[in-house]
Amino acid sequence: MQLKSLKVPTTLKNLYVQVVIGIILGVLVGHFYPRIGVSLEPLGKGFINLIKMLITPIKEV
Repeated sequence: MQLKSLKVPTTLKNLYVQVVIGIILGVLVGHFYPRIGVSLEPLGKGFINLIKMLITPIKEV
């Protein structure tokens, strides 16, 4: 049995569209399910810290 590949619209392949979708989903989760939003806070802080770790060496060069 062979799996069919999903066709993704070209608009969803753009990074800025993915970021906007992520922001909208984050706002909706925070509004309608605040407990889940609070429980995901460490994940967000960890992501921001990883970005800071990547940017600092680049900024120094």
